[in-house]
Amino acid sequence: MILDEDDNNIKIQALSISKVNFKYECPYCFRNSKGRIISKKGKANYHYHGSNEDYTNRTERRSSHCLINNKKNLYIEINDDTMREY
Repeated sequence: MILDEDDNNIKIQALSISKVNFKYECPYCFRNSKGRIISKKGKANYHYHGSNEDYTNRTERRSSHCLINNKKNLYIEINDDTMREY
């Protein structure tokens, strides 16, 4: 879910966090029925980044993994709504 966005930045809600990584749903890329990345609506696609074994609430600045839109500064919000996987 997008929390905030402008021409240069996007802030996204992390869906879950574990000891290894956190996950968010990409608002730009989707998967078709064959699992290929596409730019129009399809099945949700998720990106993962390392969590450093840190379960605390915070905002992480990361480079985008998105093949469709990787030009914006990416901020991932880890907060009380983020599911913890212990």
